[in-house]
Amino acid sequence: MTPAGPACRRGCGRCAAIEADDTGGPASHAAIVAREYGIPAVMGTAVGTGVLRTGQLVTVDGSTGRVTGPEACS
Repeated sequence: MTPAGPACRRGCGRCAAIEADDTGGPASHAAIVAREYGIPAVMGTAVGTGVLRTGQLVTVDGSTGRVTGPEACS
């Protein structure tokens, strides 16, 4: 799924939160899309995309940058 593609926009409408980028920051495309949709997001985790699996249930706190849950990295 490309960050700017239609599939991404459709998917974001169904997201409860986004952990999308190991290196991005508040000005990254994923962060901007999250703000537009009012979805909590965590960027710049360095390891998030390598640790989390598709469909894994986690809790994302966009204010503190914490991702917690079963087998989640914090």
